[in-house]
Amino acid sequence: MTLYCPDCHVELASHHKRCPLCQAIPQTSVPEGEIDLNHYPAEPVIEQLPSKSVRQLIIEIWEILSVLALIAIFAVFFTDIITSNTLTWSKFSILSIAAGWALLTGLVFLVEHIKLLMTELTVVILLLLLLLDYFVDWQFSWFTQLALPITLLSSLYILIAVGMTIRLHKPVLALAVILFTTGVFTLSLDIIISRYLIGKYQITWSIYVLISTTMVTLFLVYIQFRFFNTEEKLNQLKAKFMI
Repeated sequence: MTLYCPDCHVELASHHKRCPLCQAIPQTSVPEGEIDLNHYPAEPVIEQLPSKSVRQLIIEIWEILSVLALIAIFAVFFTDIITSNTLTWSKFSILSIAAGWALLTGLVFLVEHIKLLMTELTVVILLLLLLLDYFVDWQFSWFTQLALPITLLSSLYILIAVGMTIRLHKPVLALAVILFTTGVFTLSLDIIISRYLIGKYQITWSIYVLISTTMVTLFLVYIQFRFFNTEEKLNQLKAKFMI
């Protein structure tokens, strides 16, 4: 025996005493033409709030942090003025907060432009180190000989490493280039530090790092060209130089 709901016009199982949708008493038959087995009460529509993109969320977080940074700068400034009647320790705090905000701003708005991002980060770090050096004793001591070349060298190293990772579609070869660049970076760093400390250019520990990274680099290059398919790369080079 087939049961039907007289109100919802849906078929019910034989054990149902009432319609589970409207609680009406089932009937064993209905007039022909009135049965609509697909007719169910409409599901309630739940209004959803518009979802925000990840980009919008990041910008909103940046805006909140910017306001907090500004409040922190004013708080530090007036605290130092009230307690010391002049700027003493607060200039270092204000400088650090401003530099942190500038670095965060670059990461938020220039993340898709690697060269511009690296330029902005380098300039911010250089200005931070320059002012820190000057604020200590109101003269420049270590910035020109130490901070400036190390910062520029580090930025160049990071730019090369990121560029090789993006441009080279062969991870083994990209790793080889980054390792060799690391060896050259440590060699340059050793020379800069020795020049600042002892007054002359000298190579000490960095030569061992350079030898180690060079050997590993040669091994990775061998692995790349021996065990990985290079035909596609050769074809690209031939097309580029019209061979």
